[in-house]
Amino acid sequence: MSDISFNFVVVCATTRTMVTPNSAEHSMNPSNDSRKPAYDQARQGHRLIQVGISLFLIALLTGFVVHRMPLPRLALSAHLLGIMQGTFLAVVGLLWPRLRLERMPSRITFVLIVYGCISAWLANLLGAIWAAGGAMVPLAAGAARGTALQEGIIRVGLRTAAVSLILALLLLLWGLRTLDSNRFDSLMARAAELSGNSQKAKD
Repeated sequence: MSDISFNFVVVCATTRTMVTPNSAEHSMNPSNDSRKPAYDQARQGHRLIQVGISLFLIALLTGFVVHRMPLPRLALSAHLLGIMQGTFLAVVGLLWPRLRLERMPSRITFVLIVYGCISAWLANLLGAIWAAGGAMVPLAAGAARGTALQEGIIRVGLRTAAVSLILALLLLLWGLRTLDSNRFDSLMARAAELSGNSQKAKD
């Protein structure tokens, strides 16, 4: 009887060893999960932070040549816009893991927000370089007019950027509609742990 019990335990342990990795792999397989895996979500957030910091840096460097541009006022606008858009992208990157979006909406939001921020900044910068853009940004470009192609590029860039950012913000709001209870519990547990460690250090 003891031999039968021992064999039964060995078989159960072996079966569990064989099944558990497959179950974990099944749960981590993106095709079997309706939610975007945490790794992909963290990676997208990291990419947003990288793009934001890069845009911030380029905008800062642009500030050194504002006075040398054909349209200094529009160049200053591009400089400030790049700083704001870069900061915005970095903040969104930090918020990205909190979004509750499925895989495809998350990818769409990522593309829209990156395109919108870069396109708006680049359209202003090109206008400052080309001495164009008066039709779209008369306050910064004044009466400056470029060629039809240049004005068209600036117009398309600014308009598509506006539409992209509006759609991206709507999707962001939708992704922040609720708080993940599991994540909230883990954050509260971590905060309690840190508070306990701090109290022990004081004692």
